[in-house]
Amino acid sequence: MTPSFTPLAVPLALAEIRQLCATGAARSIREDAGLSLREIADHLGVGVTTISVWERNEQRPTGDRALRYHQLLLELANRRAFRVVPPAART
Repeated sequence: MTPSFTPLAVPLALAEIRQLCATGAARSIREDAGLSLREIADHLGVGVTTISVWERNEQRPTGDRALRYHQLLLELANRRAFRVVPPAART
């Protein structure tokens, strides 16, 4: 399913996902969520190599796949920001 974006939001989302990949933030978000390259690739309907080269900033994410990846990373990052730490883990 392709995310719904307004015309202006598409180039902004593409710029943001490319920035997330270029800075290593995309990989960090994925790893913090405990997801493998295979799990993300399967969810997006792409190969593991596609996600890997995006995260290593060897290829720029484009098209609907990039928009879906962007949406997924934003949701994962949002959940990470509001992650509840169990009382036993607090110091």
